[in-house]
Amino acid sequence: MQATDRLRTDVVVVGAGLAGMTAALVAEQAGAGVILVDRGPIGTGTNSALSNGAFSGPVSA
Repeated sequence: MQATDRLRTDVVVVGAGLAGMTAALVAEQAGAGVILVDRGPIGTGTNSALSNGAFSGPVSA
């Protein structure tokens, strides 16, 4: 892709952490054109990477 002043897309996702990548994937699977942006290499500066993939949260039956 060459540098340009404008890009056309349906969805722009800012932040390539777990939530951002999931949002981009779901939007793309629904047929949207997606641009995913992050300030660094994808998957390196996120809370997901910093926790080594460990997630915590409430669990209910």
